[in-house]
Amino acid sequence: MYSDAIPYFEKQAELKPGDAEVFFDLGFVFDELKNYSKAIEYYDKAIVINNEYHKAFVNRGNCKIELGLKDEACNDFKRALELGGTIVKENIDQYCK
Repeated sequence: MYSDAIPYFEKQAELKPGDAEVFFDLGFVFDELKNYSKAIEYYDKAIVINNEYHKAFVNRGNCKIELGLKDEACNDFKRALELGGTIVKENIDQYCK
């Protein structure tokens, strides 16, 4: 089901290259498919477009946890918290002590 969405979002990314939400959605799809490296690539693009996109920082951090990149993940979680993503506090408490 998620893999069926990839061509749709890729087309949207071509049509709206400045839309962070499209790249976030692509990242989310690859995240759900457990392709964490590819998900990070798209979360990175979303963050480049909107460096205050706290949900992209949270999700990128979650992917980094899955890849064993704890320190990098914690940096993303802390940045998300700075940007107002208070739900990420649970991630910080769990992984960043």
